[in-house]
Amino acid sequence: MKGDWKAATNILDKKKCYVRFSINRNNETALHVAAYKGHTSFVKKLVILMNKEDLELQNNSYNTALCIAAIAGHVEVAKIIVTKQKALVTAFMDHCKEHTRIKRTRKNLIAEYFNYQVEYSSFSRG
Repeated sequence: MKGDWKAATNILDKKKCYVRFSINRNNETALHVAAYKGHTSFVKKLVILMNKEDLELQNNSYNTALCIAAIAGHVEVAKIIVTKQKALVTAFMDHCKEHTRIKRTRKNLIAEYFNYQVEYSSFSRG
């Protein structure tokens, strides 16, 4: 996946439900792959087409796209996903407890992620 939005829209224009389909043997969606590669612009556009439940889809390793973004260290991608589906925060932190790789190598991402979540929650309340 090269983050080519024009090529993706050629496919997604045919059937919107394709955003939920896995695109590789690890049962990952386009969002999982784009999150891993840090294709921020692609993720922004893809998330618009997805419903909240689509953001909760897991690959064969039980990782959501948010977990993948954290593992790869892509803070902006994580923010985009969280903005649409705030409920992923709890699942994300539960998942982090299980995976020391995320805790050990991405502590700064998690700290920034929660600072963003607190700011977002304060802003959205008004």
